[in-house]
Amino acid sequence: MADKFWTDATLEPKRGYRFIVTIGNMPSGATYYVKSVNKPGLEITAKEHMYLGHRFHYPGLVKWTPNPIDIKLIDPVNPDASQNLSAIIQASGYKIPKNTAQVTTMSKGAAVGALGTVVIKQISESHGPQGSNGGEAIETWTLNNPFIVGVSFGELAYDKEDLTEIALKIQYDWCTLETKSPATNVRVVSDLVRNLGQEDSSLTTRFK
Repeated sequence: MADKFWTDATLEPKRGYRFIVTIGNMPSGATYYVKSVNKPGLEITAKEHMYLGHRFHYPGLVKWTPNPIDIKLIDPVNPDASQNLSAIIQASGYKIPKNTAQVTTMSKGAAVGALGTVVIKQISESHGPQGSNGGEAIETWTLNNPFIVGVSFGELAYDKEDLTEIALKIQYDWCTLETKSPATNVRVVSDLVRNLGQEDSSLTTRFK
């Protein structure tokens, strides 16, 4: 099977530059000015128990990493990404303290609602094998309860010609992963928190 991958021209690896990120409440979902993003992962702690002269290990808590997740944006003049991120933070509950009567603070509900849904899609090649359209989502990560925890509005320098970038940090509670099984051509939704440990022999795209 391993040899077939390198000899079969119809088999295609996933590529790191074929992706789309949508941020629900940014203009156009921010899809066309996202520069880079970290895909989610997870860590499972291991707890040690000693009995006589032996050590035994047991799985503990699941931690999503990186959390917060980092997204880099190009800052266009129109629509202005800085302006829209500022509006999202204010809609989360942050108000500049202009007077002592301003007592509004941020809440999770407002922060999550202001940012909207954050989805990372890894897509297939532009022209798929055997006449398929290509460019479809083969891996879709959805961040659950995402909200902004950090924004850096870029660096300015006279000796650089780089495009202005915004570094965005987004905290989330957990992720869901939707993949496409190449064997059955069926979409499978795998909630990696609720379903961890469940087995299904018909699925080929599960964390095991």
